[in-house]
Amino acid sequence: MVFTLLLVACDDGSTDSGDGSSGLDLFCEDVADGGTYELEESLSSSIDGANGSLIARIVTDESDDVHNPNFVADVTYVIENLDVGGSPRYGESDISGEVAATLGEGNWFIQISNNRVAGFDCYNEASFTVEAGMTTFLCLDVNCE
Repeated sequence: MVFTLLLVACDDGSTDSGDGSSGLDLFCEDVADGGTYELEESLSSSIDGANGSLIARIVTDESDDVHNPNFVADVTYVIENLDVGGSPRYGESDISGEVAATLGEGNWFIQISNNRVAGFDCYNEASFTVEAGMTTFLCLDVNCE
């Protein structure tokens, strides 16, 4: 009985799995979430000053699994600041279709593409906002045709 009470007392009701992820576990689980984003207070100690962070998750409707690595892994991306310009950031999503970046506060644009899936051309883009001390969770459909 005491053990049960201790477990209940330790449960704060958060969705944090303890592995560094947070709201993203519940966000972007459906292709209908594509093109949307949410802002949450950042839990990262590496975010300071006028910086915020982006965590983008790529999904697909070309498979029963919206996170199918055949469509969402190694997707090429370009991130550009719409307010001040500067050099774009280039990279690829990880095996789970996630992109993580520390970005300055402001309005941003991301373009994704994946032409490595046989028979498909995949492309999408979205604008989003980064606020100081906040994490922007962005969901993008890889949009394969």
